[in-house]
Amino acid sequence: MKLLRTARFIFLVVFAAAGLVAAQPPFAVTFAITNVTVIPMDSERTIPNATVVVFDGKIAAVSQNGKVPAGAIVIDGRGKFLIPGLADMHAHLFSDYDFPEELARDELRVMLANGVTTVRLMIGTPEHIGLRDRINAGRLLGPTIYAASPQISGRSFGEIFNGYVATNAAEAREAVRRAKAARFDFIKLTFFISREVYDAVIDEAKKQKIRVIGHVDRQVGLEAALDAGQQVEHLDGYFEAMIPEGSGLAGSTSGVFVWRPEAWESLDVLDEKKIPELARLTAEKSLFTVPTLTFLKRAFGTGQTDEEIAESPDHGFIPDRIREEMGGPRAQFWKNPPAEARRKKYVEYRNKLVKAIHDAGGKVMAGSDAPEWFLLYGYTLHRELESLREAGLSNYAVLESATRHPAEFLGELDSAGTIEPGKRADLVLLDADPLKDISSTRKITGVMVRGQWFSKEAIDATLEEIRPRFRAAFDKRPKLLDDDPSLQGGVYRGSFTPDGETLYFFKRTAPQGEQYRIFRTSRKEGKWGPAEMIDLGGDFSDLYPAISNDGQRMVFASYRPVAGDTSDKPNSHLWMAERDGDGWGKPKFLGSVNKLGDYHSWVEFGWDGDLFFRRTTPDWRNTVTLHAKWNGEGFDAPEPFAEVEQIIRSTPGLNSSGGSPGPTNDLIFIDAGARDPLTGRGTSDIYVSRKMDGKWSEAKPFGPTINIGGFDVFPFVSPDGKTMYFVRDFERFYSIELDAAMRTIEW
Repeated sequence: MKLLRTARFIFLVVFAAAGLVAAQPPFAVTFAITNVTVIPMDSERTIPNATVVVFDGKIAAVSQNGKVPAGAIVIDGRGKFLIPGLADMHAHLFSDYDFPEELARDELRVMLANGVTTVRLMIGTPEHIGLRDRINAGRLLGPTIYAASPQISGRSFGEIFNGYVATNAAEAREAVRRAKAARFDFIKLTFFISREVYDAVIDEAKKQKIRVIGHVDRQVGLEAALDAGQQVEHLDGYFEAMIPEGSGLAGSTSGVFVWRPEAWESLDVLDEKKIPELARLTAEKSLFTVPTLTFLKRAFGTGQTDEEIAESPDHGFIPDRIREEMGGPRAQFWKNPPAEARRKKYVEYRNKLVKAIHDAGGKVMAGSDAPEWFLLYGYTLHRELESLREAGLSNYAVLESATRHPAEFLGELDSAGTIEPGKRADLVLLDADPLKDISSTRKITGVMVRGQWFSKEAIDATLEEIRPRFRAAFDKRPKLLDDDPSLQGGVYRGSFTPDGETLYFFKRTAPQGEQYRIFRTSRKEGKWGPAEMIDLGGDFSDLYPAISNDGQRMVFASYRPVAGDTSDKPNSHLWMAERDGDGWGKPKFLGSVNKLGDYHSWVEFGWDGDLFFRRTTPDWRNTVTLHAKWNGEGFDAPEPFAEVEQIIRSTPGLNSSGGSPGPTNDLIFIDAGARDPLTGRGTSDIYVSRKMDGKWSEAKPFGPTINIGGFDVFPFVSPDGKTMYFVRDFERFYSIELDAAMRTIEW
C-alpha cells in the first residue's frame, strides 16, 4: 500500500496539555487512606483502624480513627494493609543495551505497578542519570532511582561491555574519578579485579566520598572486601571463604565460576561451621548485603521449567529476541547441569548464610537482579521476598529488607522507608496481611509514589498498554530525523517541497508564550542540514507552513494583525506567500477563508491544489475541518469537510475531529483525547482510517512501535509516499517507513 499524501493535524489544546506532561508538577492534593491497618516498619507492630493523611507528596498524619481533612480524596482501606513502598536494591533495565531507550519509561512503570517505589540500577548509563534527574524534578513518573557506575573490571567481556577497564592502580583511580564526575551514586565492581586495582578503587573512592558495591573477585577475597567496607552483592566470596584449608581447591561458584563444572566440586567439601564467623564479620564490618537469592536459585539451583516460564506474568512482556538470548545460556547450563545434590547444597548454603547474617545483626536488602533469565523487575522482587522467607527470615524481617534497610543504606531513613509523618508518601496498599504471609505483597490494590495515587484498575490498564510495546520492541521503529540541535526542541508540524529534499516546519523561539517562526532544512547526501529561519517580513508568530504541490505557494497560519479583528488575543489567520527566486514574496492575507474570532490550528495542501485547514473556537470546544478549492487565482469560500467528522462519530473512545484524506483511501490523524491510564494525563496517538465501499473504516492505531504513551503529534508524509514523519513530545522529528507502520494494522 502506498500512501501519497495524508491528513496532518491535531488539537492545539494538546499544546497546553504538553506542558503538564513535560513538567508534571506535584499537586497539593490531600489524600486520606481510612480504616486501614498500617504496618509502619518503625518497629514490629501494626496500627489498626488507622487514617493516613497525605498532602503535597508527604505523609501528613498517621492516627487511629483520625479525622479526614475537608476536601480530601478518600481511599477506603477497610480490610486492607498499608506498607511503605518497596525498594529493589539490585536491578537493571532492558534499555541499558539495545532495547529502545524510549521504553525505559515503561520499564520504570512496570516496577511501580508492582509496588517498587525505589530502585538501585546496578550498571549505570548516562540515561540512568537523566531518568533519575527527571524523576527527582517531577518531570517523569517512576521510582526514585539510585544509579551505580558502569562496572569496573579487569577486562572487557561479553558482546556489550558497559564499563571501565582497570588493569593497574592508575586506571582504577581514573575510573573512580570519571564515575564520580558523571554523578553516579556508587562505584560498581565486577570481575577480573586484581588486588592492586581493588585497593586503588577503595582508596580513591574514599577520597571522592563515594561508596563501593558489587562483586568480590577471587584475587581480592571476602575478608579484604569486608575489611574495606564494600557492600557485597550475590554473597560473592562467601563460598570461597568456606573452603577448608589444605583442600587444594582454587575456588567455588561465586561470580562467573558458577559456569565451571569443577567449581561445583567445592560444594562437596565446604565447611558449614565457618558460616557463623563469616556472618559476624559481615555484621561488624560491612553491615548491608544483597544476596539476590531468587535469580541465582532459579538460574543454577532449582531451575525453571518451560511451562513455569511461559505461565509467569513476566513472559508476556519479553520480546522474542530477548527470549532467544535468555534461552541460550539457560540451555547451555542445563544440558549437562551439576549433580542435583550439589545444586541443593548451593541453595541450602546460600539460605543458611542469609539467615546467619541476619541473626548476627547484619542487614539484608532485597534485590532481584532482574531482568535476567525470564525474571522481570517488579514481579521478581516479590519472589525475592518469598525466597528470603524460605531462607528463615521472619515476615517482618523480610519486609525490612525491602523498606527500612534500603532507606538506612541509602541515607534516606529520615525521608523514606517507614510510614511516619513527614516522610515521602511512597506507599503500597495490600489486600492481605504480609506479616502472616509474605506472598501477600503481590496482592496490590493500589500504589502511591510521592503522593500520586494509582488504583489497581489504573495499574492493570497500564500493564496492558505496556505489554505489546515491549513485545514489539525490536520491530521496525521510528528513527530520529537528525542529531542537529536546530531540529530538536520546540519543533512542530512540517511540509515538504515537491522533491522531498527540503522540509519546512515551525519552531518555538521563546521559552514562554506563543512565539513561533517558520524554519526550513534541506537534505544533502541523505543528511539533513542545520535549520534556518525564513524571512517573511516582520517579527510575527508564523506557524503551520504548507507547501503547494508545485512548490510555488506557501500557506501558513499567523498572528499577524488583520484589520477588523476585535478579539482580545491575536487570531491565527491564514496567509499565503508565493515563491520569489530562492525566497518568498510578501505574504498576502487570505480573507476569503478566515472567520474572525476563530483560530486556525493547521493548514495543508491537497494533491489537486485545494486547501484543507482547521478552524477552532477560542474555547477549543468546537473544531471543524474546512476545504477551500483553488480557482487559479485564489481560494473559494470553504465548506466543512463532513466525511472526516463521520469517522470520529463512528469510532467510540476517540476524541478528535477533522482531517483530510489524500488521493488514496487512507487518512492519518491524531487521537488528541487519549489518556495515560496510570496518571490520567493527556497523551496523543496516531491513528489511520481507510475508505472502504465509500465509507470510512473504524480508526486503527498505528501500533506499539509508534504509540508509546506520550505525545506523538503532527504526522505528515513524504512526497513519494514512502515515509511518515511526526513529532514526539513536541521536541523531535521522527520518521518511519510507512509500509512498516501499516503492516502493524489489521483491517
